[in-house]
Formats: sequence, structure tokens, C-alpha cells
Amino acid sequence: MSNAKAIKENKKMWKDYFDFEKYPDIIKEFNIKATGVSFENEDSGTDRQLVIKDTSLGEHLMLIPEGDNPYDGNAVRIVRFDGMALGYLPKGPNKQIFDKLDKQIFVDAELIDKPNFDGTYGAVLKLSIYGKK
Repeated sequence: MSNAKAIKENKKMWKDYFDFEKYPDIIKEFNIKATGVSFENEDSGTDRQLVIKDTSLGEHLMLIPEGDNPYDGNAVRIVRFDGMALGYLPKGPNKQIFDKLDKQIFVDAELIDKPNFDGTYGAVLKLSIYGKK
């Protein structure tokens, strides 16, 4: 299977997971800065800095709850549709997003900025939480 086809299937599977009929409207939007962006991904050894560099502004990303994360039981990983992770949502706000995802409420994540400070990329996301108005 080609990489483009795999990415498309992952995106469809992820979007199909959420119940848009039950939660049709955007009820809250806010920007948030990713954490852990300077580390390597444990599963693949990929440098997250390279992943961020290769991610386009406006690209939509998956938010993956990691209830079994040894550092934070409410961890939410930020992942491109090709499976490469950029980092995590920061502790604190991640609990609200973790709970929404656990209830199958769709939370869209879009990369809106990747500031570069002395050669280190950051990742700023716009999160859109869906629900009923």
C-alpha cells in the first residue's frame, strides 16, 4: 500500500471514529502550544523536530489519548496522519481533551504556527472541540 493511500485510510478511520451526528457543532476553539517537541519518538526513534519541520501549516493532526502513559495518565499525543508524533498536549489542559476524546467527542487539531527559537521548532495548534450548541 502506498504511503498516500495509508494516510488517507488512517484519516478516514479516525474521522469515522467520532459521532458527528451526536456532536455536530464547534463549541470551543483555542490555541495551545505542544510540549515535548525536542525529544525523539520512543516508538520509532524519529526526531520530533524533523517531524515538525516537515509538517505544513494548516495540516490537521490526530490527538491520541494515552491512558497508559507512565508519566501522565491523561497524556494526549499529537500525531500526523502518517503516524509520526510532534509531541504532547501540555499537562493541565490535556485532562479536558483526554476526557472529551474518551467520550468520543471530536477534537480537531490544526498546526497554525511552528516558531523557531535558536534552531528549535515549537508547535502551536488550534483545537476545535465539537459538541451540541
